[in-house]
Amino acid sequence: SAGAVFLNIKKTFKRCSGLTKGKPLLALHGAFSRVLRAYAAALSRNAEDAGAYLRDVRGSRRNAPRDGARVADELTKLCLIANTAEWCQETVGPLGESMRRALAADHLRSRVGRDVEATEEAFASLAAAASASLVAGVEAQTDLAPSIAATRWDLLQTVGDQSAHVDACASALASAAVVARRALRKNTFAFFCEKLAAALAAATDGAVLKSRRVGDFGAQQLLLDVQSVKKLLLELPLAGDGTAFAETAAGRVSRTHQRLVERETGKCEALCKVLMSPLEGIRDTFTALLPEGSPADLAAVCELKGMKKQDAAHAAQTLRAVRAAQGR
Repeated sequence: SAGAVFLNIKKTFKRCSGLTKGKPLLALHGAFSRVLRAYAAALSRNAEDAGAYLRDVRGSRRNAPRDGARVADELTKLCLIANTAEWCQETVGPLGESMRRALAADHLRSRVGRDVEATEEAFASLAAAASASLVAGVEAQTDLAPSIAATRWDLLQTVGDQSAHVDACASALASAAVVARRALRKNTFAFFCEKLAAALAAATDGAVLKSRRVGDFGAQQLLLDVQSVKKLLLELPLAGDGTAFAETAAGRVSRTHQRLVERETGKCEALCKVLMSPLEGIRDTFTALLPEGSPADLAAVCELKGMKKQDAAHAAQTLRAVRAAQGR
């Protein structure tokens, strides 16, 4: 529909510019700007609806089976809205330049710029919002973080293959990435993969800290799961093109994406290793493996390991004192 909108705008502009080069033409430009911003607002409402559906995994649809076709449709809608917003943003500037050249007076030309900037900003905001909704929607569809936080890691007695919630995450990521690869521009798809990888890694880290308790076997299983998720995130840009993970080393995945995944998942891997360590000396282990970790995170780790809340708070306070003495 964006092509049709701009085609009609260009036809109307051509007809009017043949009749006048003055205020009526500038007034028409104002009408164009209002129409385009209304178009952006309409697409924004569509993006909000699609994002809300994708995020509603544990809400109103809790007891209903997921509609795979509807999920794919909503993902596609967000992709197309992001594409459309980017294209419109790129098209508004040249249209404004044509209007400036057509206007006869300098004082009229100067007023075009403000409208163009406002319209470009509307589409830039729409593109960013659609992309953010796409990332948040896919993250919600994986259901990874809620599943990690809800698992009783203190009750595990063995370490096995990756957990069922990692399998579910893999399926959701594969489906979403195939849709996104097909619908998004190449650069936008790469950006989507990076944002999704960072969001999922951060959510996984937060979910571990929100768990109730973590036993020794639970910590080992968590580390195995995190490493499986890391592999999934590294493979994300290859989803749907039939490329095996081993080929990432040959440059199939950008170094930027690889470094991002290594950095973001490395925090959670280190957290799991802290949870695997003995309670005695845990502050030193925490400091060594998570040098940027906060005292609040240390307190959460201590409680996950079974330390009383008061003792965990004392450990966090000690870390604050040590860092203050070091000037950190």
